[in-house]
Amino acid sequence: EKAETIYFKVDKDGNVTVSDKADGTFTAAKDGKVVMVDDYSKKTVNIRKEDIGGDLIDGAVLEIKDSKGGSVAKNEKTSKDEEWVVKGLTVGETYSLTETTAPDGYEKAETIYFKVDKDGNVTVSDKADGTFTAAKDGKVVMVDDYSKKTVNIRKEDIGGDLIDGAKLIVSDAKGTEIAVCESTSKDSEWTVTGLTVGEVYKLTEETAPDGYVKAEDIYFKVDKDGSVTVSDKADGEFSKPEENKVVMVDKEEETDESNSESSSDSNPEGLDDSESQGDSTGDSESQGDGTHDSESNPDSTGDSESNPDSTGDSESNPDSTGDSESNPDSLDESESNPDSNDDSDSNTDSDSNPDGDSNPGGNNSGDSTPDSSTDSGKPDSTGNPGGNGNGGGNTPNTGAAASGTAGALAIAAALFVISKRKKDKED
Repeated sequence: EKAETIYFKVDKDGNVTVSDKADGTFTAAKDGKVVMVDDYSKKTVNIRKEDIGGDLIDGAVLEIKDSKGGSVAKNEKTSKDEEWVVKGLTVGETYSLTETTAPDGYEKAETIYFKVDKDGNVTVSDKADGTFTAAKDGKVVMVDDYSKKTVNIRKEDIGGDLIDGAKLIVSDAKGTEIAVCESTSKDSEWTVTGLTVGEVYKLTEETAPDGYVKAEDIYFKVDKDGSVTVSDKADGEFSKPEENKVVMVDKEEETDESNSESSSDSNPEGLDDSESQGDSTGDSESQGDGTHDSESNPDSTGDSESNPDSTGDSESNPDSTGDSESNPDSLDESESNPDSNDDSDSNTDSDSNPDGDSNPGGNNSGDSTPDSSTDSGKPDSTGNPGGNGNGGGNTPNTGAAASGTAGALAIAAALFVISKRKKDKED
């Protein structure tokens, strides 16, 4: 800076005196010399108000004070379009830069101390008496961190309703627990505060409520505007949820009742094996040949061996009406049947073909009739164990049970006649 004018004079002995005014008081000059000093010119410093991304931000209120606490300069509102230029700073003076008001969405920064040398080089420190280091790009840069964010977390069932009793933990990228909810509520969401913008957080369900299965971890982060994004992986793709909330859904545990319902779904009519495989006792369509199968239907009346009540086997059934000796009532039956034919040679039908069908075997002999009919336990050519004595090639009879009974009665009548004739001859 240009120095002020100096007034001086010298006496007869060569002694020099100086003054700042022509009519002022003159004093001896130092070392007998007139010394004019130029002070350093005032310095200019640029100040940047940035976010953590390095961009200028609007709305901060800043103030600069000197070492005595006197206000040197003030900026009522920073701009995102230009730096703040501060002039008139004295070389070597220690100044403080303070943020009195932070913009919306930001935290107030700490005070910065700085000074400038005669060459205009700026140094900064976090303390007035601390170590000063060169400022980046020769500028004082004050960074505002984003304000801590708040996120709402919903613990839901698959129906979208809040549920009680889940223990949830939020941890940061280093695995440090940030917040813990000991038990979620069906009446309110869990609000987590103090979250850093851009930080990836993990939401973990430590304990699921009774009747529910623990959910998978959810990763989430929040931006400077408070918008939430979520992902199923820490390094995965983050997307914005429908609502600006982190939603963790618990599925209900599978119960025995739900398992039985699943089983009934595979057999919707609850059929047992016999129903699902058809009626083995008398369904000609499901049995193929329409005959009574003694193995699949133990109640078949056509099988004297498998059914002790069969009326077609006089030997296996002591109650059979075909055994005149074991059935004393057979006599009464013959007497009550006046139409009974005493001539066994001429009675060729009732025992072997009670339905009056033609006899494909061409056998009209009463003698052969008892033989073919009494061996009712042997299967015929169709595999029908309830064979009624009708010769080979007999068409399967779907009414085998009824036919067998009628045949047995006819056989009994024939045997009675034969027995009676023999007795009469003996007499």
